[in-house]
Amino acid sequence: MDFASKNKTILYGLAATWLSAFFFFIGTGLHPYWWATWFAPIPVLAFAARAPGKAALFASFLSYLMGSMNVLHYLRDLIGLPAGVLLSFAVFPGLIFALAVVFWRGWMRLGRIWIAALSLPCLWTSYEYVYSILSPHSTFGNIAYSQMNFLPLIQIAAVTGIWGIVFVLLLVPSAIAAILCSSVPGAKKAKLAAFTGAAFLFVCGFGMGRLHSGVTESGRASVRIITSDARQDIFAVKDTPALELYRRYAQTIATNSSPPADLILVPEKIAMITDSVSAEAKNLFSVNAIRAKSDVVVGFDEKRNGVRRNEAILFAKDGSVEADYEKHHFIPVLEDGYVPGKDYVVFERPSGLWGIAICKDMDFPRMGREYGKRGVGLLIVPAWDFTIDAWYHDRMAILRGVESGFTIVRSAKQGLQTISDSRGRLLLDRPGSTDGFVVSDGVAPVAHVATLYAKWGNWFAWLCTASLLSMLFLPRRRKATSV
Repeated sequence: MDFASKNKTILYGLAATWLSAFFFFIGTGLHPYWWATWFAPIPVLAFAARAPGKAALFASFLSYLMGSMNVLHYLRDLIGLPAGVLLSFAVFPGLIFALAVVFWRGWMRLGRIWIAALSLPCLWTSYEYVYSILSPHSTFGNIAYSQMNFLPLIQIAAVTGIWGIVFVLLLVPSAIAAILCSSVPGAKKAKLAAFTGAAFLFVCGFGMGRLHSGVTESGRASVRIITSDARQDIFAVKDTPALELYRRYAQTIATNSSPPADLILVPEKIAMITDSVSAEAKNLFSVNAIRAKSDVVVGFDEKRNGVRRNEAILFAKDGSVEADYEKHHFIPVLEDGYVPGKDYVVFERPSGLWGIAICKDMDFPRMGREYGKRGVGLLIVPAWDFTIDAWYHDRMAILRGVESGFTIVRSAKQGLQTISDSRGRLLLDRPGSTDGFVVSDGVAPVAHVATLYAKWGNWFAWLCTASLLSMLFLPRRRKATSV
């Protein structure tokens, strides 16, 4: 390579890297523009098709790494993740993306554009699936959540889970780059274009049909969501201020008890209490559940028998404690010291079957599947977010309802008050306030929709993994074909 060609390659590489990084930066993270994600891989793929292998590897790694910097402040400064964990959110995915691009490039240089187009989505979907199994954060950071405002696309999750969204999202740019950068006969390009377009239209057509199809409801529940993001109401850690904070929530329930709601929901972990004041704190809500003539679900951080528990307690209309759900999944380091729960809580009401989960539990598709298998039509989720991640973490929970077929009522401290149906449509979407209590009323359709994903699980992720492994053993022609 002469000096002029080398400089040209460097300039093209820098342009492609920065352009892909820009689209990754605005198309992923906590506040993504969903359309941008579709463009992100194309520039660096186009560069990789003609660049030397090392240059392609470096450009693709750097583009993903720079694009992922949109969550650095959140993960490091707000969540407090250690450096090693931060690497798992940025450097390691960047390396996987780089390997995926080089894998794509290899098939392109052999002129096998079909395999190239499929290789990137298969490899990335397989990676996301394996990561979700090994990581304590499960699907947090999954590229599919960037598409939560693209409702027709996310409906495919009812069949394939989140993995179908990932696959389609990578298939389209992978195929576009393969078509644009290959010198194979036009007929092959036309067939790949037709296949990719048909796949995209089929998925979106399925989604549109699902959005416009009727849902059989077992009933409807009137819901009242109560949160306060005032500084003094975020979290109390000593018994006296904790009991006072619980009292303030109970009084807010009492003063907003007319008309009666079927469900009153407050956030996760209102305050930390010990055995000495536990009975008194719970009695506040027992009394006011009777007064409000409502089921009341309250988040408790309770140290009981020397063990700390994160609970969502259901106080029935008669004041009794009908259910005590304990959170299954916790943020490492930030929530060390809690005993994880193992049970699922399902109970029947006139409107249908209700269930309970807490905050981070909804990062895990398996939680949604378990409630889907149990026929739940309404899942109650008290939560605690970090303001900046309010939209993102709320939408993660919403996707569980799409995957496994139920309505979700979610009340997040430093987050959003939302009601979403089994299609991911928002029926209530309201932020909290640092000025004090926000009380929102809504109606939640209680409807269980049987989904293929709830029944078959991660079949599509396994299909992608099997396809990827088969690609590794496909014969390769000795003489590379020009692209």
